[in-house]
Amino acid sequence: MVLQKKTIIISSILTFLLLVSCSSRTTLTKAEIAYQKGHYRKVLELTPLPEIAEFKEWGLAHTLLGSNARIPKNNIAQLADEKQEINIKNKEIELVLRAMLLLDNSFFEQYLLAWYEYYPMSQYHVDFATHALTSNGTNLVVIPANISSLIDFRISCYKRNWEDAYSKLTTESKDITTIDYLKNKPLTLLVDILKAITYGSDQKEKNGDNLSKAASFFPANSTERFLCHLYSGKLYDKANSKNRTKALEEFEYAMKNTSKPNLYDYALWYYLTTTKKNSTRSALNTTLEFASSWNDSLYFDDFLDELGESMLATRAWDTYYSTYKFLMPYASDYSKSKYAYIAGRLLQENLADNSETNTPKAIKTAFKTAWEAPDGKLYYRLMAANKLKMSTTEIIQNLTEKDKDWTIEKDSKTQKNIKIFLAEHDYQNAYTTYIANKFHVSTELALELGDELANTTSKDLNWYPEALRTYVAAIYAADEPVTKEQFAKIYPQYYSTFVHEYSTKYNFPEYYMYALIRSESFFNAKVVSYANAVGLTQLMAGTAADMARKLKISEYDTTKPDDNILLGTHYIQELYTRLDDSYIQAFFSYNGGITRVRRWRKENPDLPLDLFLEVVPIAQTREYGRKIATAAAMYGTLYYGKSTNEVLNEIFEK
Repeated sequence: MVLQKKTIIISSILTFLLLVSCSSRTTLTKAEIAYQKGHYRKVLELTPLPEIAEFKEWGLAHTLLGSNARIPKNNIAQLADEKQEINIKNKEIELVLRAMLLLDNSFFEQYLLAWYEYYPMSQYHVDFATHALTSNGTNLVVIPANISSLIDFRISCYKRNWEDAYSKLTTESKDITTIDYLKNKPLTLLVDILKAITYGSDQKEKNGDNLSKAASFFPANSTERFLCHLYSGKLYDKANSKNRTKALEEFEYAMKNTSKPNLYDYALWYYLTTTKKNSTRSALNTTLEFASSWNDSLYFDDFLDELGESMLATRAWDTYYSTYKFLMPYASDYSKSKYAYIAGRLLQENLADNSETNTPKAIKTAFKTAWEAPDGKLYYRLMAANKLKMSTTEIIQNLTEKDKDWTIEKDSKTQKNIKIFLAEHDYQNAYTTYIANKFHVSTELALELGDELANTTSKDLNWYPEALRTYVAAIYAADEPVTKEQFAKIYPQYYSTFVHEYSTKYNFPEYYMYALIRSESFFNAKVVSYANAVGLTQLMAGTAADMARKLKISEYDTTKPDDNILLGTHYIQELYTRLDDSYIQAFFSYNGGITRVRRWRKENPDLPLDLFLEVVPIAQTREYGRKIATAAAMYGTLYYGKSTNEVLNEIFEK
């Protein structure tokens, strides 16, 4: 290693960057303070790195192939802790490497190589390469070519620039798919190499053949063999439909070559989704064969979503019902709630044929299954509760009870920092600290933070979105029952003056307008979508201009809550009128366009509107309908004396 610039220049640059990254003195560790003061040896004393073998082992254990991959997806608290631990470790290592660099430490290159080779990539890796090793494209430090190329390659992968990553590999070697190149690579690096080959190369079939051959040279049941088969399958799948049989064979080989539950599920997911490309029937048969073998049911929710949507789109009602019956022992709460509710409705509407003698009992069982899935989708749980004629009191009581797989282990330091930030009115740091540590902050303090953010909002400074996210996180993370008043905070009545005024003026229920604003913008008055929809009700420029013209308004600003809610309320009320007073079709049209909705309804005139929602061709519009219905039911119940059943019946009435 050779320093090309004076140490004092590097030191000043790095100190400046560190100061930027550490936004408040109360967040600094002792090592960071020592670094700022130029006490680099003190940094190494305060945060000593382990022996290189142990250093590498920690990195591997915390990749997606390591210990954290064994954490079930429903253990959100443990997953969050794992993510936070990795983040803290990478931040700490970056600081130590900065100090080692400035001290010209003889072990610098050894640890630098191991950090980029064995650890999950992070923004800290990118920042170190960008600011510590270079400055404005100029090298500050000369490091060996192998380390430099490794860093460039992994940063390309981190940024998902796969073609660039693949190009870097082929520049290094022409035989990157052979066992000679792939052997002895750390798993972290091997995964990036295989991804670059899969997503950055246009020689899919050839590379699939080569990886399949390379797999056979690794020991049976090794992760390396698993990975080669897995990515060989991906390459065959991407090559063309003629190679699909080969892809399925490779995914099956991958499943047979691992004893790790998470890796088995990973390969099985690809196996299932590939069979679906052949046909829905093929995917169904494969699901019947393998569902009992999967480990983490949450991993397969998106596949089961697509499978169900295909059956509903083709009106395979009986098949859908039989699939529901089969899946119940193996599905997650999310999939249970969805399949069970829809299956119950298919029976109720005599669309599906029930081979059982007691159809009313089967219907009730389906709805009870949907409601009693505690982590199921709230929309389907509420719809099932409606069919079961449950009282609002029962529903709210259930939603405010907590039966989680975790307990909040309060961290006194984190809580103290949040309180200090609040006392100093440093809301940004209070918010970001909470979000990063929400499973270690008491519900009471989290709700206090939300209240502070909401109460601080003014015309010029909008903290409503952060307040709402804080409330949602606090209620979700709570490990004990919450009150109805606390639960209501996740359905706030922000901008109530404007909502009340224009809902009254255009005779459109307030609870629908709150549901629309919450679903569209999360109460962010200045948000602009990727499609350039603006503000609280997410108005497109043309729509806003059209509404303004009809209202004879010459000047307006859709980033202003007053103007936006006025135009948005007028627009949704107009759609409601044009669609024969159908609330749900008006909301579908607000999201997907009235012409499309009329065409879809014409194609499915016989379906009740809740089942019509399930066959709407655009996934975003389907989900939008579910969000609106859920939020409207909650707002109606919490503030307007309506039962959830009243609101849901009303929105799907016609």
